[in-house]
Amino acid sequence: MGRQQSQRSAGGVIHEDDAGTSLKLDFAVLGAPRSLPPDSEENLFRIGQEILTNALRHARAKLVVAKLIFLPGEVCLDLTDDGRGFDPSSKNDGYGLLGIRERVERIGGRLVVQSSAAKGTAVRITLPSQKA
Repeated sequence: MGRQQSQRSAGGVIHEDDAGTSLKLDFAVLGAPRSLPPDSEENLFRIGQEILTNALRHARAKLVVAKLIFLPGEVCLDLTDDGRGFDPSSKNDGYGLLGIRERVERIGGRLVVQSSAAKGTAVRITLPSQKA
């Protein structure tokens, strides 16, 4: 999936889950965009999809702020929501977070998840320059 297609897909509003709610996505690309290896690009896109799905279905978030940040030595994908939050140290992560961790490891990245009840969730995926 090309960068422009990924940006178009992510840069909108997701509507209508089972409960008829909607999730607004504020998406920005920062820094000087550059091509990523196809595997890294595809995995980042799928990770973003999973995080948005979790924010809508489980966290009941109304807003997700997503930033794709191109830095000289790395590329970061930051996603923050205003949802219910959860305990990231819990053993009952569910398959969504497990899948995200596996994808991040597969592309040689780092994953940081910060969350707490009623305060939302922040996720940062960082790919070092040799993978980005």
